[in-house]
Amino acid sequence: MHSSKPQRPEAPRHTDRTKQAERTHRKSAHGKSPAPSSSPETLNLNRSTGVLRLKVLRTPASRVFGPLVMNRMPANQGLVLLHTAKIHSFGLRAAIDLVFLDREGHVIELITRHPPWKRAQGRGAHAVLALTAGVASYAGIREGERLRDIGRLLRPRRRSRPATLEQPSRI
Repeated sequence: MHSSKPQRPEAPRHTDRTKQAERTHRKSAHGKSPAPSSSPETLNLNRSTGVLRLKVLRTPASRVFGPLVMNRMPANQGLVLLHTAKIHSFGLRAAIDLVFLDREGHVIELITRHPPWKRAQGRGAHAVLALTAGVASYAGIREGERLRDIGRLLRPRRRSRPATLEQPSRI
């Protein structure tokens, strides 16, 4: 009599799509899934010359590594680094325009054609707008001008207070 072992079912073959899906669902180094809001929010800044699409960077890590993507950015896009007065251009291949803003969104300093591999700081700034070289002057951004849309991002959000019940007074 011939004994037959139950055979294991054949393992599913991995296609390129399943491998890609596994990579996207893989956990990060800390054992946690990546945050769903890891992609930066965008802001459209309307100018008379056209619309500038700005990626808003809020976290310290994004502010450090964010300027590195400027090498691949088209001329109508830029970065807004919130809650910082400093920026670097390490790793960049070309010059950039830097616009330093106060809490209300007023341009307090404008540096055109900031060279690669340098640091810059704007005194009293609360945000930095980084653009491809020449875009700030083309868009007509001037010192003292107020960029309202960016100013709205810098103001603290008001939290609603919970309703309180009045206590009856004891006489």
